[in-house]
Amino acid sequence: MLSAFKDFISPLDTEVFYREYWEQKEAFIGSSDNARFQHYFKPTDFESVLTNRTLQWGQIQLANHNPAESWENLTNLPISYSTLKKAINQGDSIIINNLQSFWVPLARLCRSLERIFDFTVNANLYVTPPKSQGLSPHFDEQDVFVMQIAGEKTWNIYNNDYQLPLDINLEWLQQDHNHIKSRYALKPGDLLYIPRGVPHDAFSHDSTSIHITLAVSTVRWLGLINELLITAAENDIDLRKGIPIGFLNKDPNLLIHTLRERLERSLANMSVERVFERYADKLISRMYLFPRTSNLFSDDCAKPINLSSRVQQSETAYFFVQRSENSVTLKYPEGALTGPFEIEEAFQFISNNRDYCIGELPDSVDDETKVIIIERLVAENVLEIL
Repeated sequence: MLSAFKDFISPLDTEVFYREYWEQKEAFIGSSDNARFQHYFKPTDFESVLTNRTLQWGQIQLANHNPAESWENLTNLPISYSTLKKAINQGDSIIINNLQSFWVPLARLCRSLERIFDFTVNANLYVTPPKSQGLSPHFDEQDVFVMQIAGEKTWNIYNNDYQLPLDINLEWLQQDHNHIKSRYALKPGDLLYIPRGVPHDAFSHDSTSIHITLAVSTVRWLGLINELLITAAENDIDLRKGIPIGFLNKDPNLLIHTLRERLERSLANMSVERVFERYADKLISRMYLFPRTSNLFSDDCAKPINLSSRVQQSETAYFFVQRSENSVTLKYPEGALTGPFEIEEAFQFISNNRDYCIGELPDSVDDETKVIIIERLVAENVLEIL
C-alpha cells in the first residue's frame, strides 16, 4: 500500500511530503513521462465514459467562469453527445464527479490511498476546452491531488493568511484576486498537490485540457472531538439538555463554571474506543463500493477451498475490526461479518495480512470455522483465491 503512494508522488519522498507539504503548502511534482497517469485514465477514455455510461446532471456538471453573451445554460437539456459537444464549443468545462464509482483503474488508486490515509478519496474528471477557465478563484474543503492527463493547464495559487479554514471564506471570495503567490503550468504526467483552504484557479492553453482531481476528505481533530462529545452525550442527559433560558442575561461566570464542570465529567467518563468505532463506521459507510469486474455467473466461488488454499486481499479490501458488548465484527465497505469474541484474533489476522494460507489463521478458531470465514469473504469479493 505504501509503495503505491510512494510511486504516485515520486520522485518526492513520502516522508518529505508529510513533513513539509501535507496541510501546509502546495507541491508540484513534474514528470518527463507524458503517459505517467494513462494507466488510470487515457484521453480516449473520455469518449468511452460518455458512450458506455448513463450519467445524470449532478454527477456531470458544466462550469464556465467567463461565459460569452451568447452563452446558453445547457443543463436544461438531456445529457447527450451533442449537448456536451455544444457545451465544449461555448467554452464550458465538463466535470464528472466520483469517477472512481465506475472506472476501475481509478477505483484501485482511490482505494489504495484510502488504505493509507484512512480518509475517503474521490476522483473527479475535468475537461476544459482551449483557452478557457471553468471555475473562479476558490478553495476546496478537501486536500486535492491534480493529475494532468492531456493538454496543458496553468494553476494560480493565491495568498490566504488564514490556514486550514473550517468552511468557505466569504470575505476572501469577495476580494480582488491579484495576489498570486505562485503559478504552475501542468503538462501531461505532472502532479500538483493543493492543501484544503488554499485558494486557486486554473485555465487551459491552446488545446483541450483533461485532468483528474483526487479529493481527500481529511478528518480534522475538531471532527474527532465532536464525535467525543456526541458519544458522551449519548450517556449523559445533562449534555442533552438545553442551556438556561435567557442565558445571555445571566451571570456568565456561572455558565462557564457549569460548562467546565460538565466537560470535565464527560472527559473522565467517555470511551475513546467508542469514538474511533464511530469514525470507522462513518468512513466505511461513505466509501464507494468498488465497481465489479468479475462475471456475476463466474465459478470463482465454486473453487474448492481448504486449509492449504492461499488467499489475498482483493483490490476492494478495506477492513476494520469492531468489538461490541456481545460480539466482534469484521467490517468492510461491501458488508460485515459478525461472530463471538473467540473469533476476534482471526478477524485481526485477516485485516492485517495481505496474503496467507487459510491454515495460518490463528488457532483460536477451529479448522472448519477458518474455511467458512474465508468462503464468506471470497463470496463478497474482498478476498481472492490465489
